[in-house]
Amino acid sequence: SKRRELIHRKNLLIGLSIIGSLLLGIIIYWSSSEILFATMGLAFGFSFFALTFFFSITTPYSKLIGETKVFYVSQVMKTSFPNQKYLYSPTGTLGLKALQASDLVYFNRGNEKDVLEFEISEIKFYISKVFTESSDSEDNTTTFDGLMFNITCPNKNYPETYIKSGIGLLDKLLKSVKQHETFDFYYNTSDSISMNNLLKDLFPIINDMLNTKFNYELKISGDQIILLIHNKYEFLDLNNRRMKNSFHSLEHREKIENDLTGIFNFAKALVQGLADSTVQEKI
Repeated sequence: SKRRELIHRKNLLIGLSIIGSLLLGIIIYWSSSEILFATMGLAFGFSFFALTFFFSITTPYSKLIGETKVFYVSQVMKTSFPNQKYLYSPTGTLGLKALQASDLVYFNRGNEKDVLEFEISEIKFYISKVFTESSDSEDNTTTFDGLMFNITCPNKNYPETYIKSGIGLLDKLLKSVKQHETFDFYYNTSDSISMNNLLKDLFPIINDMLNTKFNYELKISGDQIILLIHNKYEFLDLNNRRMKNSFHSLEHREKIENDLTGIFNFAKALVQGLADSTVQEKI
């Protein structure tokens, strides 16, 4: 299999790199009689090994993991959700762009993976695992690590609203957000009356399903809802990614099936809250 081939290639490459780096250092030392040059030769050898390892082992292995996840997701969807249309990709970038435009978190570096797109009752979902950080010359600070939901609600026009499950000291001092009278979250909105009228059926779902388990943030504006759930759980990833472990395991399928079942149940609950709000708006 590809996995066994990569294991064999990795072991061979490690052995060759050690021998090659030592020989290069010895040859340079014999040629120059300088320990500094020999040390530089060793460093060059190991650097060359690191680059070779990345392109020969790490990159192909990441691609293999992606192909394996695509296989398991397709199998679960066929058997457990045969009527649900979807798109899945192990990698993505659209979520990062939407998150950057939302102003929910600041970051200048990030990655996105395990993108799942589907539609329920005309409401479109784009869900992915996102990691972002703010980096400078001295430090890297994680600004978000979790699930991002980008939800499109056709024919809606929600007032611009920001919601947080909790706030920091600066928000409290500046009083930039208000605590909701009924639900356990903080918000800032351009129109409180419209917010409560249009989203009153969504709020208890968010409150009940997330408040006791996760920190979360939302930006709601027009027909777009961006929901961030802070959680380091590896959504739709394999149960164990170590190269020595077989990909042909029921654990992988069970984990991905549990992930998909949980995400679809949560999405259906959100749709119900948004649908009820739509009914109220029409009435």
